[in-house]
Amino acid sequence: MNGPRTPTLAPNARPHRIGPLRRWYQQKLERWLYGRAPDLQPLTLTQRRIYILPTVAGLGFVATLLTMLLVAINYDLALGYAVVFLLAGVGTLGMGQTCRNLAGLTLVPGHADNALAGETLYVTLYARHSRNEPRPALRFNVADDGMACAPVDISLRAAGEVTVTLRITGLQRGPFRLPPIRVESRFPLGLFRTWTIWRPPIAALIYPAPAYPAPALPPLAARGQIRRTTQTRHPWTGEDDFAGLRQRTPADPLRHVAWKIAARRDGIEIATPELLLKHFHGTEAGEQWLSWDDARPECDDHDDPAAGQEARLSILCAWVLAAERRGVPYGLRLPGEDIPPDLGPAHREACLTRLALFGLDTSASAPWDTSAGAAS
Repeated sequence: MNGPRTPTLAPNARPHRIGPLRRWYQQKLERWLYGRAPDLQPLTLTQRRIYILPTVAGLGFVATLLTMLLVAINYDLALGYAVVFLLAGVGTLGMGQTCRNLAGLTLVPGHADNALAGETLYVTLYARHSRNEPRPALRFNVADDGMACAPVDISLRAAGEVTVTLRITGLQRGPFRLPPIRVESRFPLGLFRTWTIWRPPIAALIYPAPAYPAPALPPLAARGQIRRTTQTRHPWTGEDDFAGLRQRTPADPLRHVAWKIAARRDGIEIATPELLLKHFHGTEAGEQWLSWDDARPECDDHDDPAAGQEARLSILCAWVLAAERRGVPYGLRLPGEDIPPDLGPAHREACLTRLALFGLDTSASAPWDTSAGAAS
């Protein structure tokens, strides 16, 4: 079996706006044609799952043949009959080849990495076949016209396999279930369009968008009880020993910035994350609580509680990412729920998951479990 090929990505596409009546009609038609249950196993396309219709060019081709046939009948042109029947045979063979380009194709579900709201969600799918002939000009895209997703065009070699990566943008916070995938082809003549609808059982989680610029991290809990040893404090001045430099995050205060080093850099602004921060032993010991009450946005709109809630979640998300980079054991305190302080990727995912699902009804979420990756 040949190795996987890199697909050619089409330019970024914006969601096509359609009316509510047309959207309702499309949803009803797709449910009636394709069903609503997900395809839990790798799907091998057969004639029962493949649909074909003429394109606009195909309809024009048929109209042209009918016009030529009428002219040949009117003037009794034997050569005209021959040309019409020859072109009709070519079109019929092209229709069979178009349908054959999808028949026998095996579609394998992949996975989707968790993402932050407003960023790109990457969905990985796989396509393979065992026939000793290539499969050119295949297009993968979501069947929902209201979702911003760029179509992916691929071509399979003989008995080959390819990885398809869909890029979906503009998603909101909360659980996400991948909509049906449309796999289509117009090869070789473009007169007919054949397609299938595939429902891979793929789900992901969309975290809140981190606030930028975010407020400074709240002070450490029980600052007077922070553990310091003689190895971390200077013997004469009693100050913490310098431990090194690290990159500044949006939630870090400006008072710890290494301004002497920043002054030597040309063309770097103060507010950029490329500024370096001085790190001291003992200043980041102890535990830090990221509380809902402390995450107060600067412009708190009391007339819109939903916007205020999303603003608090964005601040908490930025704090979680900043505390994880800083290496401070942190806990999350939400209304009615506390996550004890800890560190590590698993703890970060647990906090981000609580923020993503806060205030949402998850009873209608995806019925299958998915182990998606972490947010970048």
